[in-house]
Amino acid sequence: MEKRLWLAKRLLKPDGVLIVTIDEHEVHHLGMLLEKVFKEYLRYTITAVINPKGTYKLNFGRVDEQVFFVVPDVGRDVIVPRPRNAKDGNADQLGLGLLRKMVGQGLITRSMLDDGLFDPSELDLIEASFEDDTLSDDDELEMDNSDDTPPEYEDWFLRRRGQESSYRHQRPNQFFAIYIDPVRKMVEGIGPLLGKDEPYQKISKSNYLSVYPIDNDGHERVWRYSRETMQRYIDAGEIVVGSFNKKAKSWTLNHRKLKKEFLRNKTVWWEKRHDAGVHGTNVVNNLLGKRGLFPFPKSVYAVQDALATVVRNRPNALILDFFAGSGTTFHATCLLNAADDGKRRSVLVTNNEVEEKLVKRLISQGIYRGEPEFEAQGIFSLVTRPRCEAVVTGKRPDGKPVPGRHIDGRPLARGFEENIEFFRVDYLDPDDVDLGTQFQAIFPSLWLAAGGLGERPKSPAEAEMLVPPEGCFAILLQEEKFRAFSKAIHDRNDITHVWIVTDSEDAFAEMRAALPGRLITSMLYRDYLRNFRINTRRNL
Repeated sequence: MEKRLWLAKRLLKPDGVLIVTIDEHEVHHLGMLLEKVFKEYLRYTITAVINPKGTYKLNFGRVDEQVFFVVPDVGRDVIVPRPRNAKDGNADQLGLGLLRKMVGQGLITRSMLDDGLFDPSELDLIEASFEDDTLSDDDELEMDNSDDTPPEYEDWFLRRRGQESSYRHQRPNQFFAIYIDPVRKMVEGIGPLLGKDEPYQKISKSNYLSVYPIDNDGHERVWRYSRETMQRYIDAGEIVVGSFNKKAKSWTLNHRKLKKEFLRNKTVWWEKRHDAGVHGTNVVNNLLGKRGLFPFPKSVYAVQDALATVVRNRPNALILDFFAGSGTTFHATCLLNAADDGKRRSVLVTNNEVEEKLVKRLISQGIYRGEPEFEAQGIFSLVTRPRCEAVVTGKRPDGKPVPGRHIDGRPLARGFEENIEFFRVDYLDPDDVDLGTQFQAIFPSLWLAAGGLGERPKSPAEAEMLVPPEGCFAILLQEEKFRAFSKAIHDRNDITHVWIVTDSEDAFAEMRAALPGRLITSMLYRDYLRNFRINTRRNL
């Protein structure tokens, strides 16, 4: 595993992210490996609930798995905030009732607030769960929203409720009266700033009364803003009267703000769409038309949400999965592209492993590895390839339309617009490659290196050059035809990659210098052999 992680690190872009899911048995071992290999990266552990019913094992019913996000420390957010209405791996906003129960059971304590264990946007609500008896279990997590809160707005508590710098003696400039009309539920103005130890006096008249930032225990807290800033928000109509607090015998005041368009991703994911049984096993069964071909496939939406945290704003991202399994990553990539017309690509790598018990049975029947009957029972032949084909075509291996729908209503039988290619990776003799006798074998890797966009053109049996009419690469096979080749690609702004077949370093340098500088120009077969050199040692 360590070797694979070193290779993965080499393949990552400077702002690329490694995502690894792991169960409870290997999470600590993997964590130590990641700390060793990616020591200069930021490492986060997400708890994802994938089996709400729980496993049937001794002592505990496991419902979750762990997801490592290994993120480059580039001085800015790499993980993309989620749209407010998106289901992208964050638990739906928990009801205040559940939060208050957690407070009551001691699962959330005031010391946790002081230790900075919660997002600042949540502090108001958590403090409210300690002290505000007027909020119902149906109130939203972050706000003191009520029936009259416009749907595009949210009401934030105006009184500071945290433990740090929220008391009058700490911020005396933020302790003053706010005058309200309780009948019309309107804010009328603000009172004068009081001296540091000057006693406050509540005023109650027929048409207005004064509200101070006093909590349920009678402690003198402060407002969120200074007097000048508060007046500006009052003039803008953003300070509103909320509910009546029976315990404090006063009114709650709120700052009404436009809803945030994006929210930060949380570290506990509890989504119905992540259920591996409903959206993993059942989906694979529908796509393949058979049951039990692959144990415990992941929910395609859990993978989609994990990828979205990184590539939501990268419509041309390249996603690599070197433990392809049933092909869920490819399916998730299709869903991401369908949502925003993206052109994301995914490369999946798998062996064709045959289940151990089946191996013994096949061998007892005289069927051995490498034979067609044996290889037909491997994970790639039996699951990965037919699943990916069914995702794109909308047809099962038996030719029938795939039953069922995605959770957004898209029929599985509709398929996707993606193109897909399958390649078998073999070891080539480097001498044969260097002599140019393996061009047919390496040609697909050139297409992939150029982005794998569009349909893969047929590799020429014998040709002077290859300049596909649609595509982003070109190959010069006979260097004496360079003048015609250069002319053919001169006005092709869609071409990004060029390969030149030559044995001469000097000739390659001259030809590369004559081509537009925007092109990524490589020498065959020298660069190919360098890129795919194996069995080299690395100082670990």
